[in-house]
Amino acid sequence: MRIFTRSGLLGFLLGAVVAGLAGCVPKADFYVAPDGNDAWTGTLAAPNAARTDGPFATVDAARQAVRAARQRQAATQPTIVLLRGGTYRIAKPLTFTSPDSGTEAAPVVYAAYPGERPIIDGGRSITGFRQEGQLWTVTLPDVAAGAWYFSELFVDGKRMPRARSPNEGFFRVAKYNKPPNDRTSFFFKPGEMQSWQRLEDAVAVVYHSWETSLHHIKSVDVQQNLVEFTGPAAWHFGYWGPNQRYHVENISEALDAPGEWYLNRQTGLLSYYPLSGQALETADVVAPVVTEFVRFAGEPELGLPVEHITLKGLTFRHADWALEPQGHSDSQAVSTLPAAIMASAASSCTIEDCEISHVGRYAVWLRAGCRNCRLLENHIYDLGGGGIRIGETVMPRSDAAACGGHVVDNNYIHDYGEVYAAGVGVYIAQSSDNQVTHNEIHDGYYSGMSIGWNWGRTPTTAHRNLIAYNHIHHVMRRLLSDGGGIYTLGCSQGTVIRNNHIHDVFSYEQPEYVWGIYLDAESNQMQVENNLCHDIHSGGLMMHNGAHLNVVRNNIFARCAQQTVWRSPPTPEGNVFERNICYATQGDLFLYDAKPDVKSAWDRNLYWRTDAQEFLVNGDSLAAWQALGLDRNSVVADPQFVAPETSDFRLKPGSPAITQLGFKPFDIKECGLYGDAAWVELPRQRTFPPTVLPPVKAPPGPTPMAEDYENEQAGEPPKAARCFPGDIPGGTVEVTQAKAASGKQSVMLGDAPGLKHAWDPHFYYEPHFRKGTLQARFKVWLGPGALPWIEWRDGAQPYNAGPSLKVNEKGELLANDKLLLTVPHEQWLEFEITCALGDKATGTYDLRVTVPGQAPATFAALACAPAFKRLEWFGFVSLAETKTVFYVDDIWLDQVPKP
Repeated sequence: MRIFTRSGLLGFLLGAVVAGLAGCVPKADFYVAPDGNDAWTGTLAAPNAARTDGPFATVDAARQAVRAARQRQAATQPTIVLLRGGTYRIAKPLTFTSPDSGTEAAPVVYAAYPGERPIIDGGRSITGFRQEGQLWTVTLPDVAAGAWYFSELFVDGKRMPRARSPNEGFFRVAKYNKPPNDRTSFFFKPGEMQSWQRLEDAVAVVYHSWETSLHHIKSVDVQQNLVEFTGPAAWHFGYWGPNQRYHVENISEALDAPGEWYLNRQTGLLSYYPLSGQALETADVVAPVVTEFVRFAGEPELGLPVEHITLKGLTFRHADWALEPQGHSDSQAVSTLPAAIMASAASSCTIEDCEISHVGRYAVWLRAGCRNCRLLENHIYDLGGGGIRIGETVMPRSDAAACGGHVVDNNYIHDYGEVYAAGVGVYIAQSSDNQVTHNEIHDGYYSGMSIGWNWGRTPTTAHRNLIAYNHIHHVMRRLLSDGGGIYTLGCSQGTVIRNNHIHDVFSYEQPEYVWGIYLDAESNQMQVENNLCHDIHSGGLMMHNGAHLNVVRNNIFARCAQQTVWRSPPTPEGNVFERNICYATQGDLFLYDAKPDVKSAWDRNLYWRTDAQEFLVNGDSLAAWQALGLDRNSVVADPQFVAPETSDFRLKPGSPAITQLGFKPFDIKECGLYGDAAWVELPRQRTFPPTVLPPVKAPPGPTPMAEDYENEQAGEPPKAARCFPGDIPGGTVEVTQAKAASGKQSVMLGDAPGLKHAWDPHFYYEPHFRKGTLQARFKVWLGPGALPWIEWRDGAQPYNAGPSLKVNEKGELLANDKLLLTVPHEQWLEFEITCALGDKATGTYDLRVTVPGQAPATFAALACAPAFKRLEWFGFVSLAETKTVFYVDDIWLDQVPKP
């Protein structure tokens, strides 16, 4: 099914151009050719015999001629500029402003001469290399003079890596620094970094689970093994684990592997280590000069749009990226990265049948004030950032700045994120009423699409977007995490995600999260239907962080590695999940969640697993699930796919999904590209290795604890705990010798005013006990004003709290909000908790508190959450908002009696 059809006007224009073939010269108003001259009229397709007139030499000269002609006389019909085949090298972007506009009846078209392919090239060929040992070298005077510098090099049409260390894989952050330096520095392992000769040219690339940050290096202290950067990362270097990955590039000392290169900014010396088989005499070496090809420079607030301009059949190649002095780091999706084609206040403009490749940033960005533009049948690949982005990350300042109504149809986007790994294939932020249809997207390191912007329920302008008939596969590529084939954010009223085919989406290991369709951050009011998601790492669908008021209907979620579906935590509004097929070959049906989402409507779904494991829903039987009012008309049955082993998920006519549940079959052959055979077959030229699902993660076994911190390094966080000191100086979680209940060391939690989160500082352990009777003992020393919170939690979303102890401003000890007694400060208090788990759980626990010089106080059957049956989180939190401190020591945890 074709959602978008081209207008009659474009067809008319194409017909008018092609009709000129009968007379040998296609009809146009102006022509541009590599052998042209900007002093000529531009009205001839080729130079005349006397070479006194002919085509222009540059597109910008044609642009000026179009503007002048339209200023002399208002146009009543289209103005057509034809570019002859060949290469047009540019030193600055082609810029269109409001006076360059066309009208609906008389648009301006810059198109390829029929049968020819003009190339607008932002690069410069580099010649004159000489052989020096294993390297090719050449001195570039413009670089030495400070007039040129580049961050990309292409040899024989292939992007080459800058000299880097390590050559393959990554180093690991040894430990992170304390706030506020946790975003600008970290400690490395000895030998991984050095005070390199051109340290100011070096770039550290750090991987933050779903983002990367790129940093200039300010200093390297090889005595402390500490690196400091010129600017901060958006995420601290301990986020999602203390040992994040990084590599360092653009250092001459690392130029030791074929394909690598290094440019000395000071001397202008370019050194390249050739690949096997490359010849110095014939190699095509290109470095970019520009970062942008085209700029639609409308001014929305002044009411000066750029309108009705079409670019068709053009090839754009070689655009650079430049790292800012403070480095580059975003919270997600490289959301501040510009593009090679930038548009502001562009209205009814079209980019069609173009090729955009070898760029260092996003390919195209439709920004504030852009309306009703079309990106059609473009081949977009080898991108430093992502493919196409629409809208801003902030709400439009005015109606004039609103962006929306665009069509992104039948584009082939692949091999993106080559510099900024978190680039997205198609990224829509604060923009509404867009159609993203029939695109094929693959080989990116982050999400295939990202739709919407804003975490939570704050208003957005990302409504009524249609995401349909796209083929998205082989994204994430095990490099980044916490993304998806299609990822969404926030309030998205009227957005529809339907008839998409998503597969082969696999995550990096920390966090090991990635989904086919990922409704994140309270995504709401969307319709998700007729999608096929298979061969996905974490699951076909994720409804996260309170996603609500979504309708998920008539989808197939199949053959996922860990779970098939991650359900939303309960919300007052709920969701609808009906007529879906969940087909498990391994792993769990749902992520474990001890709080079933009884607010949502779950019904008429088909569930099946093929691995002979017991069929469980939320860790229980289907009957128990149905007793909650969920899935009462659903069935457990073989869906009767035609050939699931070869990814043929069509249903046989007798499938119970059809005959019993009303499932409506859909045809995934309609997903992806359409048109002539060569275009449709282009993605099929890529081959991919056979898909092998990661093995099911074995549930972590129980971990008894006996922590006295005597073998820990003072001044460092406790090694076995997850530690969160806070975001500013004063927040502290570290081993200390200032106090100790026994021995010489304990853990200190130091609080401070102004911390972003009330629950910082805190640290916790993950003991993973699920059965038996569990006992914990620990000691706490409270400084003046300390407000400790000690709690056990399960792994539910949201969690169920087991034993929960707090001391308030009055020194009163509360157990799950029940007042027990008043405890003294500046003494070691001993606590003992005993609580049954699993099938022995009663929703209660026993507590014994010992104050020095007093008899132990015992409290039996204290109430906690009735659903608390497993211990996954054992944490110590400081809730103070002033400068305070408390200490923790001698933690012991195990089953009693010992099994």
